[in-house]
Amino acid sequence: AKLWIRAAAPLSRHGVSWWNRCSSVLKRNQPIFRSPVLQFSSQAQQQKIGVFGVEGLNEPEDFERLAKQCMERIVTLCNRVTVSQKAREVLFLLDEISDSICLVMDAAELCRCIHPDPRFAGAADAAHAALGNFTQELNTHRGLYSALKLVMEREGHTFDEEEARMAAVLRADFERSGIHLDEAGQRL
Repeated sequence: AKLWIRAAAPLSRHGVSWWNRCSSVLKRNQPIFRSPVLQFSSQAQQQKIGVFGVEGLNEPEDFERLAKQCMERIVTLCNRVTVSQKAREVLFLLDEISDSICLVMDAAELCRCIHPDPRFAGAADAAHAALGNFTQELNTHRGLYSALKLVMEREGHTFDEEEARMAAVLRADFERSGIHLDEAGQRL
């Protein structure tokens, strides 16, 4: 899932612009699916896996639980971002926020579009809507923006090319939402 856009901007996938472009930038030598919110199993024969291979997604009600777990995880990650003093940790945590929301939103998007059971499709649609609203709150999260801006100013010169590109795209996406403007500028 992607985050950070203006309401008037053209919508892409989940209505936001950067998550997919930046997700995985910092995942060198990391497992592809490392979020505890959803885990995709590579051992399908050894354990019961859920809809679309998502562990824990066996009943329509599971979407609500997974969405709540995702939001709780993101709140925890946001808190960690706002107190971190380490540039790469801030970038890594922002990437984790992306992964967490993408895992649930992508499964919900697929399910609501193709699942033949209207109960699953409806539950997926509700989870997708809840996460979409939550994503919009992240669009203007001043703590995330401030942490990113601070580490870019302090340590941006030490970033490798991918890290610098990710940080610049993230900051531009925050600022496209007007987060850097004062109240008068935001009303325009």
